[in-house]
Amino acid sequence: MTRTDDYLDRARAALDDLRAQIDDLRVQADLGQAEAKDRLQEGIDALRKLQDDARQRVDKAQDATAEAWKSLAEQAEKAIDAAGDAFDRLVSDWSSTTGAATSAARAGFDGFRAEWSRRRAEREQILEDT
Repeated sequence: MTRTDDYLDRARAALDDLRAQIDDLRVQADLGQAEAKDRLQEGIDALRKLQDDARQRVDKAQDATAEAWKSLAEQAEKAIDAAGDAFDRLVSDWSSTTGAATSAARAGFDGFRAEWSRRRAEREQILEDT
């Protein structure tokens, strides 16, 4: 497997994992109170748009020439980072407005965020080595 393929596989996996977490957050929104639910849903909608943009950028990087690949992959990584950062902010906002009843969900999201950071560093290292 080439470094390019390795990066693309990891980038897509990150976006797939993020989609699953967004879906979990949507479930939490459905369980929440009306005001918090509305705010959370707006954030989820914005997050899905960021994720879709990042996926399109990954697809562009895959189809790029060897000369353009690194630049497009770096742009894709910035978009993935933006989606991950938006997820962090949304979970932090959600956590601050919910009570102890959501502690298990919050623990799951915190675990995801730790894994996300580790994988982000791996993807960035691949780009740096390319």
